[in-house]
Amino acid sequence: DDPEAALAAAIAIPARDTRSLAIDAVVRVWAKTDPVAALARVDDLADSELRQPARYGILQQWAAQDPIAALEHFGAQEGFAFGPAGPALVPIMQQLAAADPHELLAAAARLPGQARMMAKQVALQRLALVDPGAAIAYVEREASGIERQRLLASIANGYGRTDPEAALAWARSVQPPVQGLMAAVLTGIAQKDPERALALALAEDPFGRAPTVQMVVTTAVASGATEVATLADRLLSLPDSPARQRALGSLATSWAQTDGERFVSWLVANGARLPIEALRGAANVLPQQNPDIAAAYVDQVPGALRADWIAATASGYSRVDPERALVWLDRFRGEPVYEPGVAALAQQLASSDPRRAAALLESVGTNTDVARRALPVIAMQWAQQDPVAAVQWASTLPERGGRSETLNMVMQQWARLDAQGARNWAMGLPSGSRRDQALVPVVSAIAATATPDASLLDAFSDDAMRYTALRNALFPLAQRDPDEARALVARHFTDPAQRREAEQLIEQASKARVGVGIATAPPFGVVTPVAIDEVGLSLRSR
Repeated sequence: DDPEAALAAAIAIPARDTRSLAIDAVVRVWAKTDPVAALARVDDLADSELRQPARYGILQQWAAQDPIAALEHFGAQEGFAFGPAGPALVPIMQQLAAADPHELLAAAARLPGQARMMAKQVALQRLALVDPGAAIAYVEREASGIERQRLLASIANGYGRTDPEAALAWARSVQPPVQGLMAAVLTGIAQKDPERALALALAEDPFGRAPTVQMVVTTAVASGATEVATLADRLLSLPDSPARQRALGSLATSWAQTDGERFVSWLVANGARLPIEALRGAANVLPQQNPDIAAAYVDQVPGALRADWIAATASGYSRVDPERALVWLDRFRGEPVYEPGVAALAQQLASSDPRRAAALLESVGTNTDVARRALPVIAMQWAQQDPVAAVQWASTLPERGGRSETLNMVMQQWARLDAQGARNWAMGLPSGSRRDQALVPVVSAIAATATPDASLLDAFSDDAMRYTALRNALFPLAQRDPDEARALVARHFTDPAQRREAEQLIEQASKARVGVGIATAPPFGVVTPVAIDEVGLSLRSR
């Protein structure tokens, strides 16, 4: 009887999960009688984690009673289509389109911006299934430019499903041509006749330059309209070409995701006939999704895939049971595949236990290509969790085992997360190239929120490194405060060429300002690392 009081009581519940459930129940009841009032009250909630789900609940309840009114109210709110409850608009639109796509098109005209486009697309997708001619006539009459292209693309898939011959002729005749229209028609055909759609796609794009073939294959696998093995055998029977290889790659990856055991059986049976490079994606997907199946077939997969297979299987096991992954991987010790497997496992472990990941990687050495690919992952994860420990570890790596690069990466990550802590540590290093290198990412990070001060800049022993730090700091500073960036250039950039370059950068950064967040990535590339090797010394407190 008093929804306002009921909502207040729900908000006062201490337990968060219980509170959320209670609020949802109250607003849904309220929405049955006065959804506008319920929304007005919910919008006053300060906590967005409570406010947004409540709005979503009101939308669902309102849409069940009066979908047009709910759509017009929520769709008219700026940015709602892409907000947390925005996806709820789509099923409302689909419900309306299923009943009468013309009614949804009429409602779309009363909506603003993206909500209007979304409603038109949903309505035309439905109309294309029952009356593609009417859908096309609407677009040609009501739309132009980019909107016309997007709306015609919305029609193409449904048209291809219902009348392939007419849809193909239409897609070839549209003037001016619409990029991707034929691909959309073919994906529609693939839902009913995958083999025909595949043949057409290969004829349209024999060199595999566009994603048409991959889109058709992925759609065909997902549709279940044919046996995937039949489609795979059909591809294998064709002459080799870039398009065939891409199609096999897409099919294998999709198949590995949907039916791993049948995919592996087919892979083993046809190993001698397969273009191995086209299958590497699937060889990484399946073992990570289903390591038990992958492990059972590890000695039967084509030799060229074995290393990738083992590494991906170890990574897959490590997600649920790192100990089991280590035990399984140990059976390959002494083989060339062992080190890549360890590196993959170390990368997977890095987010949960970076110290253990580092020790595991060091057990096979860090001076290899596979190890150097794993080092940045461990460095970034460890620096996020415990930058002091990360920098201590990085300082112990051999110089030829990635010490400089890893230390540089740890410092960059540390500075992004805690610029003051990174600054304190870097300033504790002896004056020289090592401290200069450590300070470069610190200056860039500080520039995102403040202008680098004189004491920080004076700590550089080398003018060239100071210039590098200032140059890298200009972009985040200019995004935040272009005038201050210009003042910094006036104080520190004396060379005319360097000053012109800096002014151009400030202009670019000013144009790129979006008002949310500050870019801190160095715009002039990564500084060549200088060894910060003597960092086993005492670490200053952050």
